[in-house]
Amino acid sequence: MSTGRYHWSNVAPEAKFFVINASASVPWLVLILFPRWSTLAIAVVLTAFLLYVQFKKMTFGKFLKSKKTFFLGHSIRVERPLKG
Repeated sequence: MSTGRYHWSNVAPEAKFFVINASASVPWLVLILFPRWSTLAIAVVLTAFLLYVQFKKMTFGKFLKSKKTFFLGHSIRVERPLKG
């Protein structure tokens, strides 16, 4: 048996539409339902962002995890209202 992160359920390739990751299709589906210039601009920007994340060989979740210190800072302060 293999050890570590290699498991039969983790080896499936990501769903893709041609070269682009399938999660980038969501803004384009929204564009079909709400055909406006602003929706087109949002779809183009989100597709470019998701292509950048795919170019870095990450998923969206891994990208957010890598930017966690940018969003939250180096130290996270936890306040405990009920000290025991």
